[in-house]
Amino acid sequence: MERESLIAETDAIGLWRIRVSVPSAMIHQAMLNSGFGPASTDNSDYWKGKFRRFDPTTSFDDFTLFAAEFVSGPGTTCDEFPCDVQILFKDGDPNLYVAIVKY
Repeated sequence: MERESLIAETDAIGLWRIRVSVPSAMIHQAMLNSGFGPASTDNSDYWKGKFRRFDPTTSFDDFTLFAAEFVSGPGTTCDEFPCDVQILFKDGDPNLYVAIVKY
């Protein structure tokens, strides 16, 4: 797995492109098993726009946005209150685009 941060700032949001070698069907099933579900069209359009700013060479038109909230435990950014996690996924594409947001 290869991870690349798409923004240098340290703030309440992180954006990453993660290259994976696992078959996309397994990733899709793992997201569903972990409580991720397809996001609304408005939310999907918003996050595709965010990622386009940092990766303008990729067309996100065929990507599906999956979203979930999680609490990661004591001593982490997402300790007491959940963070939002957004994952742009396209069947057959080796890249996942991940956003983690702390509100």
